[in-house]
Amino acid sequence: MAIKKVLFNTMLALVFLATLASCTPAPAAAPQVIKQTVVVQGTPQVIEKLVTPVAETVNKEGGVLTWGILVEPTGFNPILNDSWTELYPIQFDSEPLTWGGENYPTTLTPQLAESWEKSSDGLTWTIQLRQNVKWHDGSPFTADDVVFWGQSLQDPDLPANWFNHRFFTGDEPYAFEKVDENTVKITTKEPVPNLLNLICVPLIPAKYFKDNNLSAADMANDPFNTQGNIGTGPFKFSEYKRGEAVTLVRYDEYWRGKPYLDKIVYRIIPDPQAMVTAVQNGEVDWAYIQPTNVAQLVGDPNVNVHVFKFDGLRGLDVNTKKPMLADKRTRQAMTYSLDRQAMINSTVLGYGDIADSPFNPVVSAYEPLPQYAYDPEKARQLLAEVGWKPGADGILVADTVQGVPKGTKFHIVITLYDSSDQTGAVIQSYFKAVGIDSEIQVQDFGSWIGENAGKDPKPYDIATAAGAFFGADAGSYGTLYAAGSYADTRMGYFNQEVQDLFDKARIAKDQAEADTYYKQAAKILWDELPNIPTFWPNIIYASTKRVHIEETEVNTSLLSLFTYPEKLWVEK
Repeated sequence: MAIKKVLFNTMLALVFLATLASCTPAPAAAPQVIKQTVVVQGTPQVIEKLVTPVAETVNKEGGVLTWGILVEPTGFNPILNDSWTELYPIQFDSEPLTWGGENYPTTLTPQLAESWEKSSDGLTWTIQLRQNVKWHDGSPFTADDVVFWGQSLQDPDLPANWFNHRFFTGDEPYAFEKVDENTVKITTKEPVPNLLNLICVPLIPAKYFKDNNLSAADMANDPFNTQGNIGTGPFKFSEYKRGEAVTLVRYDEYWRGKPYLDKIVYRIIPDPQAMVTAVQNGEVDWAYIQPTNVAQLVGDPNVNVHVFKFDGLRGLDVNTKKPMLADKRTRQAMTYSLDRQAMINSTVLGYGDIADSPFNPVVSAYEPLPQYAYDPEKARQLLAEVGWKPGADGILVADTVQGVPKGTKFHIVITLYDSSDQTGAVIQSYFKAVGIDSEIQVQDFGSWIGENAGKDPKPYDIATAAGAFFGADAGSYGTLYAAGSYADTRMGYFNQEVQDLFDKARIAKDQAEADTYYKQAAKILWDELPNIPTFWPNIIYASTKRVHIEETEVNTSLLSLFTYPEKLWVEK
């Protein structure tokens, strides 16, 4: 349930001059009451707040915004890292050719690419780059950077990531060619109508890597990744104190204009309750919060709570190569065993919607599919069909399960990325009710990636997929379902029929044709369940009342949230 906030503060030059010229102070704007709908302990409530408009003559420039983050960033090279925490600073300091695609807004818009055109056969894209853009080290942004960036993402020695497959058609890499300093051509083996959506990964400066003689294999351990990158965005890296904070400072030569803020400090606070306290004390200005914190904060006169729907997913990644989990009926049984509405109510206090497709509703290929209703008896029947029998203690034991020795207990490990995530314990109880024994392991996402990315087989059993972001194009889901091989998909799944459908969609003549293939793929994925979608959550943030976001164009498809972060400002 999105909270609509009425915020005021447009600076008008004429009003400013008139106020300076007048000896009589302008009358203060009258406070207004706004109504916010929130969910408190699972029940929708309407809260009234008194809001005083900001004076039109206020100076928006300067000041520091402290942004609380719960997890230590994995790294800062945007072609290596695509996770929750590091994308906050990365999306403030680095930019792609276009916004639009995974982790980016649902509408394709120019960024470092100013314009583009496609050849009549659909094989060649000619991209005009934005001129007079500078990297944070002062060097110009040119076509050389785009060619180097594209080829780096295709380099087999680049440490594993989840999006390099989007720079290929099958095994054939896109050809990046410099036409002149401000023009690039990208040629593909087959037409790729959504190419600019697929390649919306922030760019990196060729000069830095060439001057330092760094190969793709060197990138993960280089200071560019471990200490702070060089981008073209409105803020630039200043300092990284591990375990404490990441600091960005204003980039005065930003191509869209000088930002309002002097500095953004991403303060690392691993304890969610300590984060809430920091917001209430004014030590942190903006932070992601849990649904359990809403009731505590919504009545605080110095805090604003922001609740948004977004294109995310809560679910379970399932390692389909593990013998206990290989039969799709087992994964279907697991889904039937979950009371997903009760999970929404208990784990996120009602801030979410039951998933009824592999694709989020923001995706044009989305269509609702038959639900896996809560049905423990159906789950037990399917598990019996697979060859599991209840043991003396109620835990299932393999009898005729293919690939599992007779007498083996059904025991799995559920990996969580966040120790405060209550989902694991709830899932554990539902699984136990149908005879599946499990234990919970907490592991940070970066370590999990290191152990599983590009591996065949992968060591994990089941992992909670929380906060996964996707764009308007279903092709973004290729990292989950159709990245070319078992090793390359995030959870470890490969079905040639699904792969073929995604490949056809990628070269379809338009989005409508592509969606016909995606919808076919969705039905197969909904049957096979390599990822068990549980629900689509809301995303909730808290801010001090000194923070102003009205000019930023909030878009929750951006992990950084703000289309125009340079327009963030704070009251001094």
